[in-house]
Amino acid sequence: MKKRKILHRLLVFVLTIAMLAGICPQGIHIADVPLTLPEVKAADTIGNPKIEEDTTMTAGQKVTWDCIYFGSYPQSEITSKDGSVYNKLKNATSWDNNDTTIDGVKYRRLKGEDATQHAYSGGSEQYYDWNDDYTTYHYFKYEPIKWRVLNKDNNDVFLLSDIALDDQRYNEKWATITWEKSSMRSWINGYKASENQPEIDYSNKNFIDTAFSTAQKNAIKTTKVENRNNIHYGSAGQGGNDTSDKIFLLSEREVYNTDDAKKYGFVLDGEVYDEARRCKCSTYAYAMGTWRNVEDSEYNGNALWFLRSPGGSGYGDVTAVYDFGRVNSGGTSIFSDHSVRPAIHLDLSSIDTANIYAGTVCSDGTVNEGKKEDTDNIASPLQKSGEFKFETSLHKIINTSGGDKKTAKYIYDYDENWFFTPSTTYQHGLTKMSIRGAVAGYGVMDAPHSIDTNIKYLMAGTDKNSLEFTNYESSYPDPKTNTIGYAISSKNIKNSAGKTGSLLMVTVRGGGYMDEWGGNFDLGTKDEHQGFNEAALQVRDGIKKYVEKYKDKLPYELKVWISGYSRGAATTNRVAKMLDDGAVEGLTRDNIYAFCFECPQNTTKTQSYVESDKYKNIVSIVNSVDLVPKVAMSGFEFKRYGTVYQLPNIRALADYGIARAKMVKCYTDLITYNKLALGARMYDWTEKEVKNLYLPMQAVVYLTKEGLAQASMMDKLMDDLCDVAVNRENYYMRLQANMISGMAGVLGKNSGLDTGALAVTIARVIPGLAAKHPLDNAYLLTHLIPIDENGQKIVCIPEDADYKVDLKATDNGTMTYTVMNQNLETNECSQVKSYVDIPIKEGEVYKSTFETDTESSTETLKNVSGDEVQPSIEKGASEDIKKQVNVTAQSGGSVTGGGSYTISEYAKVTAEPETNYTFAGWYENDNLISKEKEYRFCVQNNRNLSAHFSKNANQGTQKPSSNTTKPSGNTTKAPSIKPFKATGKPKQIAAGKKVNLKAEIGLPDSITKQLTWKSSNTKVATVNADGVVTVKKKTGGKKVTITASNDKIKVSASWKVTSMKGIVKKVKITGTKTVKAGKSLKLKANVTATKKANKKLQWTSSNAKYATVNAKGVVKTKKVAKGKTIKITAMATDGSNKKATFKVKVK
Repeated sequence: MKKRKILHRLLVFVLTIAMLAGICPQGIHIADVPLTLPEVKAADTIGNPKIEEDTTMTAGQKVTWDCIYFGSYPQSEITSKDGSVYNKLKNATSWDNNDTTIDGVKYRRLKGEDATQHAYSGGSEQYYDWNDDYTTYHYFKYEPIKWRVLNKDNNDVFLLSDIALDDQRYNEKWATITWEKSSMRSWINGYKASENQPEIDYSNKNFIDTAFSTAQKNAIKTTKVENRNNIHYGSAGQGGNDTSDKIFLLSEREVYNTDDAKKYGFVLDGEVYDEARRCKCSTYAYAMGTWRNVEDSEYNGNALWFLRSPGGSGYGDVTAVYDFGRVNSGGTSIFSDHSVRPAIHLDLSSIDTANIYAGTVCSDGTVNEGKKEDTDNIASPLQKSGEFKFETSLHKIINTSGGDKKTAKYIYDYDENWFFTPSTTYQHGLTKMSIRGAVAGYGVMDAPHSIDTNIKYLMAGTDKNSLEFTNYESSYPDPKTNTIGYAISSKNIKNSAGKTGSLLMVTVRGGGYMDEWGGNFDLGTKDEHQGFNEAALQVRDGIKKYVEKYKDKLPYELKVWISGYSRGAATTNRVAKMLDDGAVEGLTRDNIYAFCFECPQNTTKTQSYVESDKYKNIVSIVNSVDLVPKVAMSGFEFKRYGTVYQLPNIRALADYGIARAKMVKCYTDLITYNKLALGARMYDWTEKEVKNLYLPMQAVVYLTKEGLAQASMMDKLMDDLCDVAVNRENYYMRLQANMISGMAGVLGKNSGLDTGALAVTIARVIPGLAAKHPLDNAYLLTHLIPIDENGQKIVCIPEDADYKVDLKATDNGTMTYTVMNQNLETNECSQVKSYVDIPIKEGEVYKSTFETDTESSTETLKNVSGDEVQPSIEKGASEDIKKQVNVTAQSGGSVTGGGSYTISEYAKVTAEPETNYTFAGWYENDNLISKEKEYRFCVQNNRNLSAHFSKNANQGTQKPSSNTTKPSGNTTKAPSIKPFKATGKPKQIAAGKKVNLKAEIGLPDSITKQLTWKSSNTKVATVNADGVVTVKKKTGGKKVTITASNDKIKVSASWKVTSMKGIVKKVKITGTKTVKAGKSLKLKANVTATKKANKKLQWTSSNAKYATVNAKGVVKTKKVAKGKTIKITAMATDGSNKKATFKVKVK
């Protein structure tokens, strides 16, 4: 008895899937009404930061902090718009140290000459506007200070102010200074002159006495403040002595690079633009001199804030956090216009906590003010692994359990945090879990009934494997045409941050179930597929009735998770579309998680409609083995809603011919199982059939089904084939741009994929299929295996069985029959045997047999007389099996095809002439070998082919010439028209100035120069043939549209320009002049301009090889720049050509 080889190959389908936000803005307040806070017991409510993974965030995580109110400080400004209170402040006489109380509310006054940084503003919008009046008082209201809870340990809470509260220099004298002797430490704590290097007495005017009452100060714990050296620069940035303080600034180690920083919600890498490190500032801090980002970006309104750790880049600097969330470890000037963000340790047992809870803030910008939602009755997010059950008839191939041998088990991983990420964001784990739910939703067949045993076990079972949903309901009618089965259950959930939701889990019965499968072909006459639409209406109505029935048990934000497989996927696709359209009140797209596995097409709506953002949450995953519903309807332009991910094939992958060799174990033109002879005939597809089936217009092998009903065959086939794929965890998906593992060798290792093959899984299924319904097996092999672009049928067989193939001709001609052995571990071909151009007559039958033992396999081919036919080509692994076909194009056209082939494979190359050109022929060594644009041949040697083209009549002629271009296997494409882009495009130009617009359309310069430039109003601005725009004088405030177009190539674009009344007069750059190689620094540019000028600047580096600079003036140096000096230029974009340069020395 022969020993059998056991195949251990898995097919893994991996189909591939991002908002930045700043820290939450300051809350809204009413100017002259004291703030009344909700009564909440904070000690029982607040907790540590909630950190959850979120790939849409720059930091890769989203952090939610509980907040409390404690103390008060001047924050919002009172202006004339605030009515009577403003007049009362202007007329008040009871000012004490610039503070006063009116109607029970405390206020502070401030004039520009008393601010810390006003003299450095330079008229920039990034600074508070004093209207050039520095002696008139402005007024600010005291408001409760909101603190983020960085850590809670029993009654000790570590707090950081939610926003920056003030602006002070780190030290009032220029020096290399540590926290211990800084004036900042003395000011913030109210220390006397002896405690700081400038010897300033802060005992009467300070932060602590301003912000807190005596009782509150007593509740603030004295903290041992560690002052360690700079993380990167070591002793060059000495931290000095440790101190004991009630109030302090955070250190480097508290915002990055340590486990403590990570615990507080900050990422470990200080270079990351971490949303958690970004902060806003109060209007009072802004008025005191804090620099604030005013760009139209996610950084808008953010401030820079001091840390207490020393810098390392030179004399008189200190570390800080940039407005975009990166840590400036090199240091900034101690005189910088950075803000103050104090931190404290508070003893909760020493204060009344009834009214201090301030809700939550989140690094994604979300603010939840006031009382915390009472969700104690909801368990923490369920995160578990378990087993689910599904029905399969392949009990001989996969592990099963149960006496009926039809129930299989497989593992799952589940996490309810998934459902708090918008449904349009890809989540790998949720996709894997969804296919498990869809497969569990298969009906357990007890003919003529279909029972919901397995999905109920998963959703709401009674053992440890249950997902613990409740209120389970299902509808699993006996399958009839257009019926559908589905199950629904629900639960209230919350994520790790405490956010709540009411989740419905819905699965739609998949696969084919007797007469129900026939509904796939009930197309109807309207836009929507009638069969699928009728099924979808049943599920939609079931969901609506369920929500209405259990509405009192679903109090939170409603979410629906729905999945289906094959026919169930098409139904799911339609149901999700209905839900997106508002079928259930209160349910939004971002909360509808829809997964459609092997989804048939179901609508004839336009492509732009079905793929619109409205349906972006619907994911359809298509595998080539599910061809019947697709083939039946492709000719009628049916489509799917949402985003469709499809395995690469002849229609979708340009390099499919090269990839094909990686996906086969053995292939022939025809194969059957275990000496089971099947009649075969050659069949010529008509043009109409070719169009509908996407098959090449040429003879292909076709096996008669001999009475097998198509619907019945697919009913069994889809269940059997896809059960195995799922059981071996072969069906997950990722967004195509992020493919990193799997696709089973279909694309090859050059795409960063693992080895394996589609062939293996299909081969693994074949024995089970053939044993039960061999004709189905034959249909699978000849119709569900794709025909490649070279006109070859790829058929895969396992290597541990014996096979017999009968080849019967229905016409006179020749046949090429090839067998290859492909090693999937190495992706190398180990043996080739090919019978090339064998004469064959109508009715003749050739017989091929495969016999396999433990070590090797043999193949023979016999003719109609029973004589063995000798192969034309027979090569082993040590011989030259691979051949290269190089194709190039002469001017006038493009080519596709070519690449690496195994000897005796067929190759097809295609030539495509450009407009006004005609294909002249394929040439090899200056010899014409074919005049067909599509040239197909059997590869037996290396080939160098060149496509030649000639100009049409009246266009001149071009004689075919020898190829002078180095041959290449790559495709040569004609130039394509890219979307029009204009460069150097300032939007706001000073009146009387000029700018030059340049056009890029992806075509040669000769065509670009043929663009016609026009101005919509020549009284405002003119434009010449080179794109030079001249804005006329005295046109300030007017707009004009500049257009560039070329009617011949149908490309055009326009750009709006505004004439500005003002003009830039001067640009000046300030900042640190030295930086360590590989590090960054930020420069500031002060722009002097007349009113209503465009002050935006363009930053450039003199040598991008050594340093780059972004639009914010952040200079990033490279390690190779050590010892170099780079010039950084900031130039006005208003056409004034004003600019400033700044030299940066890289150490």
